[in-house]
Amino acid sequence: MVNRLSKVPLAFEPGTNYLYGLNSDVLGYLIEIVSQKPFDRFLAERIFAPLEMDDTGFFVTKDKLNRLAVTYTPNAHGNLEPIGEKTRELKPGLFIDEAYPYLTGDTYFSGGAGLVSTPNDFARFLQMLLNGGNLKSKDGQQIVKIANQETIEKFLSIRPQDRFKDRPISVGYKYTNGFEVKENYEISTALSSVGSFRGGGLFGTNYFADPEKEMIGIIMSQVYPSIWELADTFETRAYQAEVINEKMNK
Repeated sequence: MVNRLSKVPLAFEPGTNYLYGLNSDVLGYLIEIVSQKPFDRFLAERIFAPLEMDDTGFFVTKDKLNRLAVTYTPNAHGNLEPIGEKTRELKPGLFIDEAYPYLTGDTYFSGGAGLVSTPNDFARFLQMLLNGGNLKSKDGQQIVKIANQETIEKFLSIRPQDRFKDRPISVGYKYTNGFEVKENYEISTALSSVGSFRGGGLFGTNYFADPEKEMIGIIMSQVYPSIWELADTFETRAYQAEVINEKMNK
């Protein structure tokens, strides 16, 4: 895929604009080359296993299939129905099915999509980032180090060439290294602190993390098209509750 992608003309000079694309997939392949390991194995060994993210990976084993959430989409009558295992073209060029987590044997491990996880697992990943690259084990007996604090800080820092995103609630945020990172508090309608970061997935899995307030929020729906308003309202209500709690404790 990367060889084919390298022959596609650029939409614009890199760093001059923002476009959601396959850049993270290219990065995933680069990690395979440098580590000399398949991307799924690299993630499992370097991140998921050390952080005890036991339910995170590209595939769901048979003993866990009963826990896999159904993915829904609106039908012609406006009601939600399961997407189903048969591939469907939900809009021109976008083919989706629910079968991908069960299909073992696939070797395309996307750098930008395709993982299956749980709120608890993903909370551990976000907490590791808020901690500057380390996390206490579940039994509390050791500290697991994933990266140096300087690496995490650089990873979540906005660069001059990073661009703003176009969602109303994203005003004041810039997109960098796969995250929306808050840069400007004054023009933002969100209640988060400068340096907060967030992101989301195709079916409505959304999160935010605020280093200053030490807050993490995760909401995981399974519906396409994603209901962005749900994630935005969830984040707003979480911060409003935090403000109320602060006032009550003064």
